[in-house]
This record gives sequence, C-alpha cells and structure tokens, in this order.
Amino acid sequence: MLEHVEVIAQRQFRKPFHRLNLAQREEIIRKTMHSRSDDDKPARRAIVTLHGRVIEAFYLSPAGQAMLGYYPPYPHGYPDYHSPPAI
Repeated sequence: MLEHVEVIAQRQFRKPFHRLNLAQREEIIRKTMHSRSDDDKPARRAIVTLHGRVIEAFYLSPAGQAMLGYYPPYPHGYPDYHSPPAI
C-alpha cells in the first residue's frame, strides 16, 4: 500500500505522500478506495485493514473506553462468579 500511494503522490503532486497536505492525502486514498482497477486491489485491502485496526485500537484504548463510558474491571480482573462486585 505504501508504495502505491507514494507512486500516485509523486505522479500527481510531485511530492512524497508524507509531504502532502491533508486534502491531497485524502484525495489519493479516496481515489484508491473507489478505483475498480486490479492494480489498486492490494492497496484497497491494506487501507480497509488499517482502518479497522485504527478503530479497534481506539476502542481498546483508555481514551476510547472513557468516551463510551465503559470502564472494564481490569487491572483487577473479573471477580469469581461466587463473589460478584458490590454495586
């Protein structure tokens, strides 16, 4: 995926992908995601995978859990079934 977006960035903007502004980077990713070309398939698959992992990492993070109002019982773990937590 990285090589793919680098090639497009160089071809379209004559700059490396990391030096593009946000709108330009989003344009490349959007075009790649909407492309029907077989050449773009690996890049599309990588973008979808990366997107899922970023969302997963957010929701597993303390910041994401706090935003959802979810506070897991860790680090103490789940109490045994015979001694549930007092509410």
